[in-house]
Parts: sequence; structure tokens; C-alpha cells
Amino acid sequence: MSEGGALAFAQDWPAAPECAALPGPVYRGAGDAALAAVIASPDSSAEVVFRDRFPQAALVQLKVAAVRVLPVQSVRSFLGLGHFGRRVWFYHELRASLSEPVRAYWDARERDIRSGLLSQGLYERDVERLRAHVLPRVLPAGAMDALLSFDTLSEQQAWVAEHVQRRRWKLLGVLPVARRLDALLTTVHVQDSPELQWRLFGRYLDLERGPAYLSTAGHKALRAGLDRVRVEVGP
Repeated sequence: MSEGGALAFAQDWPAAPECAALPGPVYRGAGDAALAAVIASPDSSAEVVFRDRFPQAALVQLKVAAVRVLPVQSVRSFLGLGHFGRRVWFYHELRASLSEPVRAYWDARERDIRSGLLSQGLYERDVERLRAHVLPRVLPAGAMDALLSFDTLSEQQAWVAEHVQRRRWKLLGVLPVARRLDALLTTVHVQDSPELQWRLFGRYLDLERGPAYLSTAGHKALRAGLDRVRVEVGP
């Protein structure tokens, strides 16, 4: 294992082809899809294989260790969805269960852990820059509150058609993350889409309906099936 390099992804986004499953039951990216596969098949004994380059594999090993060692609320906090003050402390609680190269990688990146790992991928940083610098220029004042208020997708679509400056969006939204958000706003209801919630707000509205491994039931099911997960380093 190489001990260097930056994370490409900290979470699995459908728009990122690198996060898709390889041919056969092999996963890559940030590991969320692999963990969800374990949760979705609690009665299976089949291995779920994650294979990707380092440090993506180091991230997945860390997520697996967190689920194995920490309760669900602590997993959420450790990954960046709770109070930042205990994240490094949580890391030291589980680092002994990591392989030596993975432990060395994260030992050198406690600042990233303290900042919240789910925001530390290069892709997630692009999402954050879009949220900070582009959205204020294409969405009207009060847009975030408005987007949270709609009960149906059709109401959301009508509001987007009337209020979002789509022509200006096309001029500013040259990044893939902008094109993805533009598409999501008109095809999925924000109340039902954890991906859209993260892109708009940098958080999940309801973690029980967010990424499977961060829900209470998902954490329990995953912990019971963790021995089925195999993390490999490879192309």
C-alpha cells in the first residue's frame, strides 16, 4: 500500500462513475455502496468485495473499523456529522484495529479527521465550493428555506422553473458537480434525496433516511455482517 495521495471521494455519489460497481460484485469509490450491499442482504453469507486504489481503500477500512468499534451516534460524529471536538478522540479509540499502512496514513491526517471526513474528498470539496460560491449567484434569497418547504416534487419543479436562473447557471456551472445539482433539482424531491440534501446544505436532513450505514438499523445490520466485507487495494 502507498501511504500518500488525496482522497478522490469521501462519499459515494451516483454521478461519479469511479464510484460505480465494477463488473461483478466488486465495489469502489468511498465504500458506501459496498456497505449498503451488506445491509441489504442480512441473510447472505457471500463476501462483499471493495477494491480501489489507496487511499480510497484506507477510507473504507476506517469506516469499517468505526462501525465495528463505535455506536452509531459516535460513528456519525467521527465522520463529521456531529460535534467536532471528539473526532480525533474517536479515531484513537479505533486506530488499533487498522492495518499499519492505513493507520500511518490517518495518523498523518488528524486535521482532516477533525474537519470531518465526509467533506474531505476532492469531489466533496468541489461540491462545497459550488455551494459557497455558485449557489448564491443562481438561487434567489430564501431559496434554501423554499426548497425545504415543498411537499411534492412537482411543487419543487415549478418553483425551480420560475425562480432558478437556469441560463446564468449554465454559464457558471461548468463543473460536473454543477451539472449534477442542476439535474437533481428538477428530478428528485429534496426531502427524499440524501444526495441533494448534501449538495444543497452540506448535511443530511434525517440520518435515519440518509446513507444506509449511518442509520440506526443499518449500523446494527452492518455490524452483524462486517466479517463479509473484504477491502482490497487494486486498480
